[in-house]
Amino acid sequence: MKRHIIAAASGALAVVLSAAGAVPVNAQAMQARQVRSAAAPVSSLAGKPHRLFGTLLRTSGTQLVIRLRSGRDLNVDATEAFALKRVSEPLFRGKATVVTGRYGTDGTLHANVVSRGSHNMSNWGSDS
Repeated sequence: MKRHIIAAASGALAVVLSAAGAVPVNAQAMQARQVRSAAAPVSSLAGKPHRLFGTLLRTSGTQLVIRLRSGRDLNVDATEAFALKRVSEPLFRGKATVVTGRYGTDGTLHANVVSRGSHNMSNWGSDS
């Protein structure tokens, strides 16, 4: 039985140690595997609640575009969040943002909460 140890890394590279030796692994690729909701087909996401962390790219009224840690851009309809006054304002382009809501069948996340996130990605929670 092989034992694996994942050595923590603060940069974009981690190392997996095994009986075969040290193997470099892209840490972002490891994180992307953990982001189930960002990689799943749209039809399997519709209706289920999700909380995602990313960087705010742009806004247009209540419409947002968030770059997820997987590198994928996510369209967010924050109309409900604004109506419920559940938006941390002001939102800043290029800054960490957390969105909570449900996916529509078109792949847009309909957010009921939008908040600012930590600038340090290591403080971000798990995407769900």
